[in-house]
Amino acid sequence: MMDDNRRFRSLVFAGFIVPLLILGFSYLAWSLRPLMLPLIIGILLAYLFRPLKTLFRYRWLPNSLRLAIIFSLILGVLFGGALFVKSNIPSEKEKLELLVRMKFKMNEKFDKIMGIDSVTGRGNYLYEMMADDIDPVRVQLSNILSLSPEQSLAFEQYHQGLKGHERVSEKYYEYFLANTKTKAGEASLTPEKSMTESAPNANLNAVGSPVSGLNSNSSSNTSANTNSGSHEQSVLKMVVSLLSIWLLLPIAFLFFLIDDGAIAQFFVRLVPNRYFELSLTVLEAVDGAIGKYLRGLSMECGLVGVSLALGLFVIGAAPKVAILIGLLAAFATAIPLVGPVMGLGLSLTYGIIAEEINPLIPMVTLDNLLLAVSIVVAIVFALDNLVFQPIVLGSAVNLHPLVVILGIMGGSMLFGLAGVLLAVPAIVITKTILQNTFRGLKDYRII
Repeated sequence: MMDDNRRFRSLVFAGFIVPLLILGFSYLAWSLRPLMLPLIIGILLAYLFRPLKTLFRYRWLPNSLRLAIIFSLILGVLFGGALFVKSNIPSEKEKLELLVRMKFKMNEKFDKIMGIDSVTGRGNYLYEMMADDIDPVRVQLSNILSLSPEQSLAFEQYHQGLKGHERVSEKYYEYFLANTKTKAGEASLTPEKSMTESAPNANLNAVGSPVSGLNSNSSSNTSANTNSGSHEQSVLKMVVSLLSIWLLLPIAFLFFLIDDGAIAQFFVRLVPNRYFELSLTVLEAVDGAIGKYLRGLSMECGLVGVSLALGLFVIGAAPKVAILIGLLAAFATAIPLVGPVMGLGLSLTYGIIAEEINPLIPMVTLDNLLLAVSIVVAIVFALDNLVFQPIVLGSAVNLHPLVVILGIMGGSMLFGLAGVLLAVPAIVITKTILQNTFRGLKDYRII
């Protein structure tokens, strides 16, 4: 009778209370989903840096001081990386110069490769064959890189030294003027409007007398300042909101890094005795798989970044540019499928806009730099797929490519960028849990 009552209570618990708890937890997690991404990234970073906990383990060194040294090292590396990135974030003037250079150089290289005559608009045999297909693509790219009227006005003000910055060089201003000309066959292209074309009075006033020019546009400037002020307030609110959410990342990172298994023990104690050993086995397998995957992925990203930076340096890129592109490509490699495309795009962009190179290989020149960049990127991709991934990731991510593609697409549809970033770790964890759970159920003769 007692066994029957106990079995009935167990069925009620397993059939109603456990599903209700799962639904409640799922609802809570979905409601708090803005906090999930910083929380998960903080936990994953704690996994990544967990091997550092074994550093400086000496008898004479107190544990609290050892942890303080480790955190100081981590913060120092992060602070140095943040300073490097911040020093290389382009200003508004540099962004405009970059857009102007990219558009001019892209059209220049396209015309050169296709042998297009600037007067007749006719090109070589290849261009005549493919003009109907590639011209719309070129025009679309040019439209994307074109400056808006406001940006064109700002560019001319930078060129005239009206914004308190170093003036735009004459070479880039010539690029800007060349971009304003609509080429033959580009009727749909919207060129940059020069200051004369977009605001004749403003241009004349600015050139003749900067002060009078500013006075004549006082009303428009007041309106622009008002809009700028409201824009800055909205940006400030957005930044504060993001900071309040992402403050959870370092907190989660800190607590999970210093945790010595207390969190896992809490959840394991909730498991019935019958499944206790099985739970420990699964938990240990998941712990090993996710740690191995994260450390392997980090090493792969680092090797890709170093290889690409070295390759670009060899073909003539400045050390700072090569390091920056290698760093961005390393971070992008963490995103499956998307990372290699981003690395290729960054490298080709450099190959298009480079004005000066100092190659270690004499045969590399500005004329064939785009080809050299393509070869470097192809070599890095081959190293990544044939050497880095098999060695450093090994069997940690033994997933079918179709599963990875479906996981990333599904993650993107459900959770956007967060889904793309976390799709593979989620698949690795799910696969490890399923494999070890069914194996354990059979080994422990539970099923």
